[in-house]
Amino acid sequence: MSIEAVIFDVDGTIWDAVQEVAESWTEAFSRFPETKDKVVHASDLESYMGLTMEQIGEGLLPDLSKEKREEIMCYAMDYENVYLAEHPGKFYPDFFTCLKNLQENGKKLYIVSNCQSGYIEAMLSAAKLSLGAGKDIQDIECFGNTGKSKAENISLLMERNKLSKEKTVYLGDTELDRESSEKAGIAFIFAGYGFGSPKQYAAKIQGLSELPKLLKEFKG
Repeated sequence: MSIEAVIFDVDGTIWDAVQEVAESWTEAFSRFPETKDKVVHASDLESYMGLTMEQIGEGLLPDLSKEKREEIMCYAMDYENVYLAEHPGKFYPDFFTCLKNLQENGKKLYIVSNCQSGYIEAMLSAAKLSLGAGKDIQDIECFGNTGKSKAENISLLMERNKLSKEKTVYLGDTELDRESSEKAGIAFIFAGYGFGSPKQYAAKIQGLSELPKLLKEFKG
């Protein structure tokens, strides 16, 4: 049974924006008395990639009240989207060639991430990719839009687009991506060049150039 749809994660799968996000958060935190001296380094964020805003805030700002932490993190996330428009992350090698190849082979492409609202759109803008039915990326979903888990958002996107579980795969790089794919009932392909080390996977690629060929041979 051939694969018809690929759902991509963003960070550690499509691009690496850790350095740019760290820079944007340092600038955003400087606007608040409670965090004005806090400097965020790329190494601080790598372990948080793929987590929700609440989880990241708890890790980075554990001494603040929940209300103040949410206020600062909401501002930082909004500021991040604006910052990335001018300072985009680094797309992984062969990403654009991979997308073109998949499109030419009739694959429908989607994105589901645990990011805030606007982050995927900022990435697509930097990549000059169109969004919508019949375009480069057919549809997207994220935690910031729904408040739901990644597994729930994968299922939501699949239901909305009438995707078959047997003919859809998720490409990501973390254990959370694997767990979410499993809960949504679809195969997980591990992006071995990313940040994480999932326990198991249906298949693994070391670079995006390998994905089109893998999908042609994929048995699930």
